[in-house]
Amino acid sequence: LGSRIPPIPTPWELLCLAAAMSAAAARPPSLSTLRCEGRVQDLAPCAGTFQKQSHGAWVRWSTRRFSLQDGMLFWSKHEFSGATMELRDSAAVKCIDLSRTPVAVQGYELANIICLKPSFRNSWHTGDRHGCVGTQRNFLFDAGEHYQRLMELFQGHIENARMSALRRLVLDNSWRDEGLSLETVSPGDLRNGTDLECAVCHEKLCECDELCGVVRTRCGHHFHAACLFQWTATSKTCPLCRTSLTA
Repeated sequence: LGSRIPPIPTPWELLCLAAAMSAAAARPPSLSTLRCEGRVQDLAPCAGTFQKQSHGAWVRWSTRRFSLQDGMLFWSKHEFSGATMELRDSAAVKCIDLSRTPVAVQGYELANIICLKPSFRNSWHTGDRHGCVGTQRNFLFDAGEHYQRLMELFQGHIENARMSALRRLVLDNSWRDEGLSLETVSPGDLRNGTDLECAVCHEKLCECDELCGVVRTRCGHHFHAACLFQWTATSKTCPLCRTSLTA
């Protein structure tokens, strides 16, 4: 993380960060806590507390209990616990499903601030449960002394959630559920003369396993499912001919 390229904040984020750093200088050290069961590589559940910035007219920070598990972020002002499916059904707990929205995580180490927001041209999924559903608004969390560890955990869970979503889409051929007009095909079923190279990564289409898979667009082009899934996080058009990929 020490060699990462510093993100370029938007003007709104600069204002929020300026307010956050001013408030941090005037308040006691963050009361954030972190409990993790295992290493980052294991993507084990972790829970604790952090300071969350409000989205109201006045900038204020409030202590929230949180849990990061199975590719989902849960938080509440009250103590909570439970399995992922149980928490998803609880109206008392806010949640973000990291597999349903392409999420960008940015860190501002000087202020110990972590920013979560939808990636370019995306919005928070309507299946989430929080006040920013359907918008592109960001979430700012003060991780305190646990900044480095929590950044690693967010990045790991976001990547794991993305790959879990990809496997589900490939195996179930359920691309339309994500609003994409794509079809999963087996590399062995590609017709003679079909473009045998993925135009995104420039690797052979046949060099992938069943969990990665190959997809066909409505315009008849073929790509590695993982490559096109990542492409659609920022563009919903075919990389070759710019035909719309939306269902």
